[in-house]
This record gives sequence, structure tokens and C-alpha cells, in this order.
Amino acid sequence: MSETGEPHESEQPGEHGHRAVDPPPDPQVLTRLWQVTSTLMCVQHFDGYLEYSNPAYDRLFGWSVDELRSAPFWEFVHPDDRHPLVEGRQRLLDGRSDSLVHEARLLSRDGSYRWTQWNIEALGDRELLLAVGFDLTGTGRRRAGRVLVGSWVWDVPTDTLTWSDEVLAMFGRPRGSELTVDRLLEAVHPEDRSRVDRALRWCLASGDPFTEAFRIVRPDGEVRTLHTAGRVTLGTNGDPVRMRGLTRDLSDAPGPAPDPEP
Repeated sequence: MSETGEPHESEQPGEHGHRAVDPPPDPQVLTRLWQVTSTLMCVQHFDGYLEYSNPAYDRLFGWSVDELRSAPFWEFVHPDDRHPLVEGRQRLLDGRSDSLVHEARLLSRDGSYRWTQWNIEALGDRELLLAVGFDLTGTGRRRAGRVLVGSWVWDVPTDTLTWSDEVLAMFGRPRGSELTVDRLLEAVHPEDRSRVDRALRWCLASGDPFTEAFRIVRPDGEVRTLHTAGRVTLGTNGDPVRMRGLTRDLSDAPGPAPDPEP
């Protein structure tokens, strides 16, 4: 009520006698909305890594939750769209902007890029970014070329590397190949080997992310250029137990984009 005893504007009855201000939605309703909506929703930490994504996001891009959390968001953004998105994101982190609306091509699990539009806001007290997005496929925009991309897991205590079929194909290895870090390093070009080895060891010691571009020599002698980004998981005692990451083959320029989808 106001001082005159009249209802505030926000308390005026609606067309059917209901107040315009409703109580917050039931958390179960919000959870169900998160699950069934076709709108893309995700929550990122200020450090760039994904905290949560809704089923629509996961279905559209095809990544598993572990794969999405193994690399910062910019690893999934097309190189031509990365800089303006990172700049706009930084304005949110610095408090120089309240929200960001941006279009960007994001990498799917099959190696294709999809045009998307995002509305992003910062939740500063929790160091989170809340993002709501829409798939722009079929709106006349052309997709970028496809790249070869895969994921991997390094079990540190047993020194066992598990590569997806795509990464095995990059290295010219048959499916089911058993690998260790030493075997990986043997495949790295001699001029890049010590740098990659140092970067891996530093990540294990510091817990910092791993991001490197390097050449490999396949068994048939072909030289390929790869880009890898990975993230270390520490055990309860602080020792590294696992590293997950993504690898893209940079050797070939993207092919011509197909016609827009109908």
C-alpha cells in the first residue's frame, strides 16, 4: 500500500483480478523448464569453463558434459568470432557492461560450426556468467567449414591415454590402440617435442590448463599440425589424477561452406 492507502501500481489487480506481482516460480517448475525448453542455456565460471548446460545445449552441439568441461569456452568458438566475444565477455567481468548480446559460430562434436546468438549476463557475487542462446541455423547464414576434432583422457597414475576415434585418426593409429604419454611424445615432431613435454609437466605440477599447438609425424611420414587444450583434475591430496581435453587438426584450411539449410 502507498501512504494514501491505495495499492502500489505493482499491486494493482490484473485483468482477471490477479495481482501483477506473482511469487517466485516453484524450483521444480524452473528445473522442468530447464529440461524441456528448446532454448540453449548454460552457466560459465569467470575462468571460462562450463559449470552447467541444459539438455537443448547438449543435444544441439553433441558434446558430452565431460568434454564440454575439459576446455574453456573460447576453444569452441570459431577463430573469426573469438576476439569480439572475448572482448565483450571481459567487459562483463570488469563490470563495464550489464549484458552482452553476441552472435558466434560454435563448434559441434561432429566438427561443424553452428551459428548461434547469445544473451549473457554476469552474476558477479558468484563469479558466474548466465547465457541464453538460440540456434540460427536456417536463417540464411552459411556454416563454416568442418574440422576434425576429438577428445582424450589421460589417467595420470597409470599413464594411460584414451583417445577418441577422431584423435586416433589424426595420429594415424588404429582404433583401440593403447597409448602412453611417452608414445604420444614420440609422435610429436622432434622440433616441438621438448616444448610439449615441458608444458605437460608444468600443467601437472601447477594445475594450470594445457594449451599447445604442435606438429606430429604420422607413421606414414605425413606431418600434421594439431591444437590441444586440456584441464587437470586433482585428487583429494592435491595430486593430479586425470587430464581431459580436446584436440583439433589445424592442417587443412576449412573447406567451402555448404548452402544454408532450408
